[in-house]
Amino acid sequence: MHLHQNPPHARNRVRRDFDAFGSKRLRGEGVRLEMKGGNMKGRFIQREEWNLCFEDFSRRHEGRLATVWVLDPRLGAQVEARGLPFEGITAHAGGRGPIVLQLGRLVGGNVEHPVDDPSQVWLEVTDEGADAALEILSAGGRKTILELRKA
Repeated sequence: MHLHQNPPHARNRVRRDFDAFGSKRLRGEGVRLEMKGGNMKGRFIQREEWNLCFEDFSRRHEGRLATVWVLDPRLGAQVEARGLPFEGITAHAGGRGPIVLQLGRLVGGNVEHPVDDPSQVWLEVTDEGADAALEILSAGGRKTILELRKA
């Protein structure tokens, strides 16, 4: 897998602050992704590596609790799913077509979140090198963030 260090000018980021109870709040675009206790580092994933990366990512993180955020320039920040077990992420062969996030394990409780017209994928890692989130950029400036935490 070819992963590259994130050039600082390459994209906007989302900053997350913790309130007094430890819950995260989105603060807006144009700043680095930060979490309590340290910054995140982003690595760009080449389009031709998406399928291999997603297969490996899905295998390593299946069952972890996940939250899906969508940041739209027109609609703002929205939570699409919160605290559901991560089942997997897939992309069409060659990186053309939607990327699909699958969450939940209950019959009737599964969530499939398609990301149409994806243009870039970034893997956010902690200073220790652990995967923390995937960020998918789409046409029109929309960002979808899959954030992971321990089950």
